[in-house]
Amino acid sequence: MNLNLQKLFSLSYSPAKSDNSIGASSIEGTAQLREHIIKLLKKHGITSMFDAGCNDCNWSQFLAESIDYKGGDISLPMIAHVWDQRPWLDVRLHDATSDIFPAADVLFVRDVAIHLNNLDKMKLWNNWYASTIPWILITHNLEVDTNTDFEYGTQYNWALAQFPWSPANWEITPWNYPVPVDHIWEYGPNSRSMALWHRDQFRNIL
Repeated sequence: MNLNLQKLFSLSYSPAKSDNSIGASSIEGTAQLREHIIKLLKKHGITSMFDAGCNDCNWSQFLAESIDYKGGDISLPMIAHVWDQRPWLDVRLHDATSDIFPAADVLFVRDVAIHLNNLDKMKLWNNWYASTIPWILITHNLEVDTNTDFEYGTQYNWALAQFPWSPANWEITPWNYPVPVDHIWEYGPNSRSMALWHRDQFRNIL
């Protein structure tokens, strides 16, 4: 567990500060996304998921109706909230950049990586590749033409709780990853998507 990252995420993502009742992470805002996720997973024979960065499980709880669902989040306030409000869900305190992933068919990473600098983005990918999970379904921003890096200390204002943000296009430098096997568009073609890769695509890459 990276304690600095835990502090960063815990201060920025807590039930008191994060309102997931509206917007892109609301139940209504993810209705179509959830439908497309389930269809995609069935298409590729995927029956179990570990949700890295599950937050408060406000919308992802509904994935558990169709798939063997487990979740993890580095924010202790968020995990404590899920334990209290949704005790039937299998969630745990977990750092996607360093902690061992439990067995699953797919690692699901929506939005988490956009708040990591390039070093920690790389740690997340390597951590997945070192696991037994064959698939990764992760936020992919094809509209980004230049990937940028940052340092947490220079872009994060602890007093104002301004969280660093740098979306990633995994197909261009410095990543240059293969074209994904499949994807779900969130806002239309060639924009933000949830992209699916298989570990076999990363031999001699990760």
